[in-house]
Amino acid sequence: MLGFTPAESLFVDDLAANVAGAREAGLHGHVFTGSAALSDKLRRHHLRVTEPVPAPG
Repeated sequence: MLGFTPAESLFVDDLAANVAGAREAGLHGHVFTGSAALSDKLRRHHLRVTEPVPAPG
């Protein structure tokens, strides 16, 4: 165990089906569509973002 409850966790994936499964398990979920949207989501969950998350590739 990591010491976090599902409700205290944020699952990020680019596949909506995976995010839906995480949400069904009680986690917060975010479908990755780009770095700007992810940075915004992280801030809304009170996680510090110091610079944009680089896009893969």
